[in-house]
Parts: sequence; C-alpha cells; structure tokens
Amino acid sequence: MARKGVAVVVAALVTLSGCAQRAEPDAQRFLDHARDVAAAWSTADQQERWESSLIPLGPLTVEPDWSGHESLMAGVHAGALEWVSEKVGDDAASGTVRYADGSTESVTTLGARATLSELFHGGEATCPTTCTSAVVNAADLTTVRLLTARGPASVPAWAFHLEGLAEPVLRVAVAGLDARGDIEPRVPGTDRARGLQGLVGATVLLGEQGSTLTVRLPMTACSPAPRAEVLETATVVVVGATQPEPRRGDACAAVVRDQDVTVTLERPLGQRVLVTTGGRLVLPAAQPS
Repeated sequence: MARKGVAVVVAALVTLSGCAQRAEPDAQRFLDHARDVAAAWSTADQQERWESSLIPLGPLTVEPDWSGHESLMAGVHAGALEWVSEKVGDDAASGTVRYADGSTESVTTLGARATLSELFHGGEATCPTTCTSAVVNAADLTTVRLLTARGPASVPAWAFHLEGLAEPVLRVAVAGLDARGDIEPRVPGTDRARGLQGLVGATVLLGEQGSTLTVRLPMTACSPAPRAEVLETATVVVVGATQPEPRRGDACAAVVRDQDVTVTLERPLGQRVLVTTGGRLVLPAAQPS
C-alpha cells in the first residue's frame, strides 16, 4: 500500500574536510536512542493526537492563478472582503477526511461564512488604494488535498468564487483543527546531541510494499554505504541508519547526497507511526500528478 505526500529536499553542502572512518558503525547506539524515541511517541497524549486528530502540516488555503489579478490578490491577502449574504450561508455539517492509506475520520465542517471569516480574518479589513476588495458571489462545498501528520489527506473545503476571477479560492473547512505546534515529541536525555553522533535520520518515505519500506537518507561522500537500522514496537516504527563518525585523516569532499535504502519490518507498517532517529515524522514522497 503506497503512500503519497510531499518530498523533503536535502541541500548539498560542499566543503573540504579530513574524513577517515571507524571500522564499524555503532548499531547499539541506534537501538538505545530509538527506544527513547519510541517511548516518547508512545505516550498516551502523543499517540492519541496522532491517531485521532487532524493535524495540518500544510497551508489551509489553496490559492488560484492570480495572473492578471494582482490587485484582487492583494485585496484577499489584506482581508478586504465583501460578500453576497444570500449566496454564502453558514450551515455547519459533518464531513469525512480520507487519508492516503485508506483510513477515514469523521469531522465537523464549518459553514461557508465561518470559513470565509477565517480566510479573510473576520472580513473587517479595508482595502488600501493598491488593491481591490474581494466580492464573493458563491461558495461550493468540495475537498482539497492537505498534508497532515498522518500523511496526505482529502479534506472538506469550501470553494469561494470571487467576482472577476475564473478559479475559486479553496479553504479547508474543518472545525477544531489540532494546531498545537509541532507533532514531534520531546525525547528525554540531557546529552541528546552527543547521542545522535553517528546516526542518520530518514527524511522521506519513498515506497511501501508489504513489510518492505524504502526511505531516503542524507549521507556524505566521506561515508561508505549506510547500514539501515529499524526498531519496531506495537505502535511506532523508528527508521534510520548508522554511519562511522568522521575524524581527521585523508581529505575528501563532504558533499551531502541522497541515499535510498530499504528495510524489512517484522510485519507491514499498517497504522503505526513512522518516525526518524530524532523523533520527527517520516512522511511519504510526492508522486507526479
């Protein structure tokens, strides 16, 4: 069951440094730290938030092509709004969030007027001379693709049709969104930075087939091929790799490059959370549309 989402890009940084390697990476260091990460993720509050809350990681508004309508775009961004009240109601209802893995979640949707007020910050702003106030002629309930803590999802949204604009402005219309900061838990330990030496965290999930995962790792030219590591619990899978630590020696180009590796789990990932060595979520890679 393949997951889709947004790719994480790793920048290449080129320097010259002395880079000889240890003979063997420290796999035990990965296991020790991964246990701490899994324990932090498995706390009741953290796990419950991830399993039952819609936690957006991407923008809630999908903007149209503003080409030729820069003044109107400025008005929207300024919060300058006029609406035709009889065409934009405010009836709340229920809706369904559909995740890429096939799971669903029932949510309460906001009415069009409430959603519009969020989009335009209450609709009380006045438009400066350099912009045009947005006039909303109609609103249609639809869905948008939103990046969430559980990967990409199809989420209820309102499509607002603005006077003079061919494409609508789309805005997520879900009440009570969980937006309490970063979903990454705090991993205990006063010497965490030192403990992460020699460990490489996965940045993106490239593919999933049965119990096999393919992930991307940022590696340096100073290091040999990474040795993928994984730790599984009933609710969390921690994936990454070990690499020998660089030390003074023969000069080499320390170029950060992507390395794709596969790991085999004891059972398919399923509804378990996939995280990296630092505790961050490993989200699926984007696929061509």
